[in-house]
Amino acid sequence: MVALLVKSSVATASKDVLRIKLRAANFHAFNFLGRFAPWTAESEAVREVVLYPAFDSPAAFGDVLNRLGWYLPPGTVEGIDLTVSVDGDVVAARDHVPEAQGTFDTSHLPLSNVDHRTLEGRASAADRTLVWDADARLSGPAIRNAANVDVVDPEFYSHAEPVAWVQVSNVARSGLADRSTEVYASLESRGEPWDTSYVFATGPSLDRAFDYEFSEEALSVICNSIVRNDDLLEHLDPDVLTFADPVFHFGPSEYAVQFREDAVRAIRKYDLIAVVPEPCRGLLVGHYPNLADRVIGMRPVYDDSIRFPTANKLEVMGTENIMTLLMLPVASGLTGTVRFIGADGRKEEEESYFWEHSDIGQYDDELMNTAFETHPAFFRDRVYTEYYKEHVETLTEMVEYGENRGITYESITPSYVPCLREGNISEPI
Repeated sequence: MVALLVKSSVATASKDVLRIKLRAANFHAFNFLGRFAPWTAESEAVREVVLYPAFDSPAAFGDVLNRLGWYLPPGTVEGIDLTVSVDGDVVAARDHVPEAQGTFDTSHLPLSNVDHRTLEGRASAADRTLVWDADARLSGPAIRNAANVDVVDPEFYSHAEPVAWVQVSNVARSGLADRSTEVYASLESRGEPWDTSYVFATGPSLDRAFDYEFSEEALSVICNSIVRNDDLLEHLDPDVLTFADPVFHFGPSEYAVQFREDAVRAIRKYDLIAVVPEPCRGLLVGHYPNLADRVIGMRPVYDDSIRFPTANKLEVMGTENIMTLLMLPVASGLTGTVRFIGADGRKEEEESYFWEHSDIGQYDDELMNTAFETHPAFFRDRVYTEYYKEHVETLTEMVEYGENRGITYESITPSYVPCLREGNISEPI
């Protein structure tokens, strides 16, 4: 998961650390139960999906139904049965989409509306039981089927809800061929003249990008909300776009909808290759099938081994920041010199997790609030005290790993990050 750094009262509000730790303990305890309980085993294939518990009205179902429409795109749900129990007309739930979310097509979803007793039985044995009310995770059906339960209650704990939706979406979808290997191979061959790459982060010094002319013979890698700024895109003429956040990029909020509109427009206009986490590729291509030849899914591996991807092995080390997750590994895998722009970091004496950002690559607070409303626990439970320190350590280790492989790293804009400050230069070559 990749944290998007935002300056917001919601994200920076004081945290009830004790309550967060208790919620974390509950989250991990239930996961432990699912992994080791002797009476339950994870299903190898996902064909029967149950929404549990029952909904007392179509209005109550509206939020979950709309999320299903996003996470299970049209044309990808053949062979799946979706079971719900709704008191009233299921179709009426389409009139109750939360204001903070985009509105997604749900007419293709193979829904079966059953009585409460039937729901209990199916939830106990389904390939995936999606618990939309976290309290129900301790009910009989959920306990009996614990290995196949995912909690998708947005009030539950931290990242549990958006990550669960993405994971379920990934295993339940069908009919989408993954062409990532071919697309990355084409990127490698397209980059045969590349010796240098530029990675554009979103710190204040990104504004200085307009002061430089970047060679067409170099690889340009951008990330995240840079796609919203047409003037900057026109100046950079980028080659690769990276994004990975389950909330801001792959969720149903109006923020995520706007980001994807901007990202897709940029991909088409600038002939970009998009690099995203492997579980998210099918979700994006499912909604935008004409991008199948433009999107690479990169598999995050959560261990301590640094990886620079190749067409034969599309793997990266799983990290919490887009720079170390995708931008730097891709640039390092394709070029011998990597130059940073906009990777400012923060002063050592500053204690805040949040570092400053360029205004040219940020969305407004109104859109930001739609992400907060759609995924409240994600912001409520995230404690960033050690985030910056861990990010700098990971970045330093990655730079040192690349240097040992003969790669040169330089920053052409000022940076407080020690490993970038030491290699600072004044002009791009």
